[in-house]
Amino acid sequence: MLEYGERRHCSAELARDWILHGLPRYDIPYEYVLFKPLSRTESAENIRSVIFPVSPMELAGLFVLAGSVMTGTDPVQVPQGADCNTITAFAYAQADLDAPRAVMGMLGVDGREVMKKRFRDDILTLTLPKPLFDRMEEEADDCVFQIPSWKRLVKTIRKR
Repeated sequence: MLEYGERRHCSAELARDWILHGLPRYDIPYEYVLFKPLSRTESAENIRSVIFPVSPMELAGLFVLAGSVMTGTDPVQVPQGADCNTITAFAYAQADLDAPRAVMGMLGVDGREVMKKRFRDDILTLTLPKPLFDRMEEEADDCVFQIPSWKRLVKTIRKR
């Protein structure tokens, strides 16, 4: 898969700077980090983020909801990096901020090739740091998902 490297940068200097300064780094005090369905978690577990595989229409709804619970106009980070970084390191970094943003992923060419067996071509990921997920969940009953245009889009999504 990486026979020629990922080719994210046009020079070794840019790649080195990205590796040394662009990627969040963590010393995780656990032996393992697990991925599992949210429905299988206990409230006492250390949930750091929630990952949604989303179509463009689902992304639009979650984007609007994320933007509705925070100040500013930039509720989603779209970092350059391997797809595994977008659902882990970048989401961890956002969770540590006072105003965490969602992290869009599945934009890496290599990751898309590998995940073709699991995801349709039109699927991206939106990873929500747990504090943001909690705020969005609190607002879900009175948000963009209740307006007529969203309900019409949902009907379109379900027909596919």
